[in-house]
Amino acid sequence: MRALYKRVILEPSDSDHDCRGAFNPACVRDDEGIHVVYRASDSQLNATLGYARLDLGHNILERATQPLLSPSTDYDRLGIEDPKLIPWGRGTLLLYHAVGTDEHWVGVGTAAAYTQDFRSFRKLGLVRPFVPFHKILAKVPSTFHPTLRRLCDEYSKQPAVQTLWGKDLVLFPRKFDGRDLAIYRVPPAISIAPLDDLLADPVFWQSECFDQRRLLLSPMHWFESRSISPSAPPILTSHGWLLIFHCVDTGTDGNARYTASAALLDRENPSRVLGRLTEPLLEPEHDWERQGTTGTCVYVSAVDVIDDTVYVYYGAADVRSAVAAFDLGAVIAAMG
Repeated sequence: MRALYKRVILEPSDSDHDCRGAFNPACVRDDEGIHVVYRASDSQLNATLGYARLDLGHNILERATQPLLSPSTDYDRLGIEDPKLIPWGRGTLLLYHAVGTDEHWVGVGTAAAYTQDFRSFRKLGLVRPFVPFHKILAKVPSTFHPTLRRLCDEYSKQPAVQTLWGKDLVLFPRKFDGRDLAIYRVPPAISIAPLDDLLADPVFWQSECFDQRRLLLSPMHWFESRSISPSAPPILTSHGWLLIFHCVDTGTDGNARYTASAALLDRENPSRVLGRLTEPLLEPEHDWERQGTTGTCVYVSAVDVIDDTVYVYYGAADVRSAVAAFDLGAVIAAMG
């Protein structure tokens, strides 16, 4: 699908914490403009979270010279990555990928923090916990095993990771029947389920999350051949909930190629899929989307809708942050 425009909104800066990368921007809009929390990479590619504030034209009004959030607990001491922002009560909930330890396990999970002012965040704990890989294999169908093993192998940059990949979980900005509703990755597909408790429920994440009745979306198209996963919180439109999700296939060079697609979910029953794109919504096209720490990579991390325009915020090549604008009606009309 052709974007109305694409624009880089953040580049690496001269500050130590984000001199190598300022990407995968989580965004939320209020009366002060657009608050942006992004993955920051220093000269050694250590991951923290940076902060900037933009006006509605995506011009920088303010940018912090120090990390907004840094490792401070066992569960995130090896890195804080890939934020998501969700309006939450009188403040904002931050979800992020936490790389850390749990007893003798090194793992990757999803953690939460809360803020009311974007100056300080209170860490709440893990939402999706570290689950030892060998425990999962005994509980899921054998058809899942090759995919799970491959995903664990792909995270070899982190030392001795022996847990299921706990990345890629988003929440709706409202409750359903009094409970939080999560969309999460079950390789190679996407599932949906209510959470009785926001913080980690070991029983759910070690067994119930794999229930096939919770399946929301499975890979269907050529650009989803390796896997799909949720990457941006869903946003409510006049047509229903718009979900932008991450897609991976294999490029002509044999390496992973990252794109994004979209689906429309029912307003009152989001487990019902109303439509889905049959071609990518967003692809790496420009040099600044193809050349970087991870080439041919666009990773959507936030979505906003103003009037009839969809603003898709994403990381480009694991170096910079960008925004792409689309006509909402055209996106909906293109869904099969």
